[in-house]
Amino acid sequence: MARGNYESASAREIRQKSRIARLNSLVQTQAYHDWSLSQQDKLPPDTMKTHPICVICLDTIEDAAQIRGLGCLHVFHQTCLDDWFTRMNEFCPLCHRPIVPPDPKTKGRKLARIRTHLPAGTMV
Repeated sequence: MARGNYESASAREIRQKSRIARLNSLVQTQAYHDWSLSQQDKLPPDTMKTHPICVICLDTIEDAAQIRGLGCLHVFHQTCLDDWFTRMNEFCPLCHRPIVPPDPKTKGRKLARIRTHLPAGTMV
């Protein structure tokens, strides 16, 4: 069934829960203060801001805020990134790197859909 206005509320809820479960398994939620301490050895001195901005909600990230720090070292409020990701946004809002690695099962289905819409003889 197509997404958007044609997707039932229950199907959308199941899809969103599945995406959040995948996000939870790959990107930890933690307090900003704890995350920033764990990143100090990975970054040059003076590159960590004391209170960065979440570019999704444009609010300051406080030390006690629950965040998700991505592999690209960008950080967002947990609720903001969860909402961003469940709306089928696959990439970091700042650098456009994947939030989570592609799911091999989904990749095969997407490729099959692309191939059905290509002219005969086109290589993918």
